[in-house]
Amino acid sequence: MIGIVVNPHAKKNRRNPNRILRLRELVGEHGVVRQTEHVGELRRVIREFREMGVKYWTSDGGDGALHWLLNECVVEFGLDEATKLVFVPTRVGTINFMAAALGVRGRGNRIIGRVVEHVRDGTQPKLVDAPSMHITATAAPESGESDLDRYAFATALAGYGANFYGPFYAGETGRGAARILALLGGGFGSAAVGAVTTGPLRRFRPAFVDRAVHDFLRPLRGTVAVDGEPFCGADGAALREFTILHAGSVPVNLANVLRAFPLAAPGRPHVHVGYISTAGAVPALLKVAAGSTFNAKNAYDGPATSLDVVADPGSTMIPCLDGELFEGIQTIALRPGPSFRFAAP
Repeated sequence: MIGIVVNPHAKKNRRNPNRILRLRELVGEHGVVRQTEHVGELRRVIREFREMGVKYWTSDGGDGALHWLLNECVVEFGLDEATKLVFVPTRVGTINFMAAALGVRGRGNRIIGRVVEHVRDGTQPKLVDAPSMHITATAAPESGESDLDRYAFATALAGYGANFYGPFYAGETGRGAARILALLGGGFGSAAVGAVTTGPLRRFRPAFVDRAVHDFLRPLRGTVAVDGEPFCGADGAALREFTILHAGSVPVNLANVLRAFPLAAPGRPHVHVGYISTAGAVPALLKVAAGSTFNAKNAYDGPATSLDVVADPGSTMIPCLDGELFEGIQTIALRPGPSFRFAAP
């Protein structure tokens, strides 16, 4: 049996309110579809799924929805049981790198339909174990936000990557390659304008340039340790500003525009750490877009077993975990996590 969680407030479902009915028709007697009004209802639904004997667990959404489902299963059932469940990426959300990493082709109903065929025929789809990362984080007391204890597969913790996601999720516009390129071009283009409008020319700089530079290009001020050692720049001194701070336990492909973490392996996430100027970011970004690693004098691009991040007092992070944003974070500890099981029909 396949169990599907549907969020009626997701943009695609607000545009298509009959989707839940079509999903129920698609799974028929071989599955169950449940609607949740908010994240707090997930645990009730997953308890019901377990009681009904659901074998394949999925959310009708992208990697963010899958992230919540998986992590709520960990909280409700414990880590040992959660790693034995079989999750299914449906590739119908804003961020959908897990399906590509697992070799799942097609989208949404086609993926679910193939799982239903396996249930109906009494066969089993291909199963893939995907390594995760365990992320614990503390929120700044003044933020009013909660501490984190989560499992994820790709993260943008601070700097260019994390700053990208706020504008990316804003508004009702598209989410594909064109929007990714527009935002990246706007951010780095604004930096170029800012670089040539200094001194006497400062008064001619458009206000939107200052906003873009602040929103997209602001660094994290704090400290980072990689594999237990303070991360140092080319001069041997501990770095205090970071424009790249990302990690992935699986390779990531975003709309065939950004391909990151090709060196990710079980027990060894692939990380980007350091300070790259806006001028240096463009060639590095081109390397990432091509799916290769980059070299920069104040940065590291390669495998690691741990990251420990502490933002300076008065500074906080808004890390993005599998496409989900978490505000007000002061410290982050990232370690290799267990493997979770996925169906790749």
